[in-house]
Amino acid sequence: SDISEGMSLLSDFYSEIDDREEAENADELSTIIIVINNAELFKSICMDKLQSKELANAIKRSNSLKSFVLLPQVENQAVGFNASDVIKAIRDEKSGILFAPITENKFYEVAGRVKMDAAFDKTMAYRFEQSGYSKIKIFE
Repeated sequence: SDISEGMSLLSDFYSEIDDREEAENADELSTIIIVINNAELFKSICMDKLQSKELANAIKRSNSLKSFVLLPQVENQAVGFNASDVIKAIRDEKSGILFAPITENKFYEVAGRVKMDAAFDKTMAYRFEQSGYSKIKIFE
């Protein structure tokens, strides 16, 4: 099934991250990316406490290990107290892209007052990082 196949790929990704932490030549390693774009798989991971913790841990470690976890299924909603560890890790790491005007951001906490950007269109997005956010241009 798609879910078991996805879990297998995730397991391989986790193993690769573990290997990278112990690698002496980490700078020479190529970048790895995993994209979880299956809504059923993403929901399954978020609902399972152990799987959620494991993916959250991978998200937290990925920045320093030349790896990326892309999760297009994450919705732009406020993160509640009972949210999965994955959702909380994404919010806490503050590393993501919002494909909507900054005034519609509900996911990430933004310091200060946010103003409407009249020039924002479908070819733009906002990239969030620990230090803040910036507007980016998307080329098709």
